[in-house]
Order: sequence, then structure tokens, then C-alpha cells
Amino acid sequence: MAKGYWVCTGTIHTPLGMVPYISAFNSWLEAVGARLLVRDLFSDVREGEPGTVNVIVEFESREAAVAAY
Repeated sequence: MAKGYWVCTGTIHTPLGMVPYISAFNSWLEAVGARLLVRDLFSDVREGEPGTVNVIVEFESREAAVAAY
């Protein structure tokens, strides 16, 4: 079965405010059976207007990715 993925991009305006979020996010990943593949704070984007952080999360299936949302 094909895996499912979330590809997320955003901008962090208050880095210290991310500390509680990251802790909760890591616990949530485990709870839904997902894993963090990429967390990139220094992307080299050639086109478009990405945020300052890019994240890719892998799920066991597309259905699992949709259900987790």
C-alpha cells in the first residue's frame, strides 16, 4: 500500500513559542503512527514564496494521513 504524506511550509515568528508546540507535535506523531521525515529551517527554494520552515510527515497510508488531519 502507498504511503501518505503531509508537506507543510510556514513561517515562525516567535521561535520560543514553538517549544510547547513541538513537544505536543512529537507526542501527536507517535499517537497517530506517523513519523517526521524532514524538518528544514534553511531551505533553498528557487521559485514561489515558501515559509521559513518546511516539514514532511509520513503516514502508513493516504487514508491515515487524511484521518490524522
